[in-house]
Amino acid sequence: MKHKNIPLILLILFSAVTYNLYAQQKYWNEHTQLTPWRFPLTADKTGLTYEDLTGDGTPDIIRAFVLDSIPVMWIDDDGDMRYDDLEGDTDNDCLLIDLNKDGIFGGPKDLCIDWVDTDEDGIADMQLVIYNGSADARCGYDWDSDFIIVIDIEKDDIKSFIDWNQLLPLCWEHSGHSNFFQDYHGNTLLLKMHSSSFRVADTRFNCENPFIFYDHDNDNLTEMSVRLMDIPHVRPCNGDTPHETFRKVSDEIDVVYSGRIPWASISWDFYNVKG
Repeated sequence: MKHKNIPLILLILFSAVTYNLYAQQKYWNEHTQLTPWRFPLTADKTGLTYEDLTGDGTPDIIRAFVLDSIPVMWIDDDGDMRYDDLEGDTDNDCLLIDLNKDGIFGGPKDLCIDWVDTDEDGIADMQLVIYNGSADARCGYDWDSDFIIVIDIEKDDIKSFIDWNQLLPLCWEHSGHSNFFQDYHGNTLLLKMHSSSFRVADTRFNCENPFIFYDHDNDNLTEMSVRLMDIPHVRPCNGDTPHETFRKVSDEIDVVYSGRIPWASISWDFYNVKG
């Protein structure tokens, strides 16, 4: 016997399953096969707090929690933040993420991202990414940390790659034979080092200072790259006597740059292909 309500019953079952799946997946970027291109918003709007530091009637800071319990702070750098905003912007604001939830922003195992729009055209000309390593990493070069400055010469708005599922910079990830996710193509200038910001004597200096990519024919492929390196002195791990430069700085400092360029290299891509 045919049941006239079968389509309705199927629709109800489908709706129930969909609702349960949605209820279990509270955030749009969790458990997906795709890596989302943007920062996740807070799921609870009532958890947003605003702070007006200058007393001009507009907020300068937004505080929130993402992915259930990770504290984040948006700092407005250009005066366009409003009280109904759910987040800051990526042209001239700063994002601080307290990944280890210790109540300290910019401390060990935390991520900080700053966008700077120097010509006020609405597109960031510079991006600074700091991912600090563990407080226990006290000697040698800390490959679990990143300090990256990207200057977007060609204004394509492609900068450091952030995996927003994990809230981690994964610039040197790649898939199969594809290129690194970091923007090494076109006209780009990159400064970087692998060390926590609080372990470096002077953050004005970097290991790759700079790493420049040139696209002479504007085909979005790099024809030439120039790499200038300031090789740092790092605190030894095997009990050896530290370099004399460490005697002039705090015991908390593990990386000291000379401010000189002892290594310069140039490469050309005669085939003009990605690689």
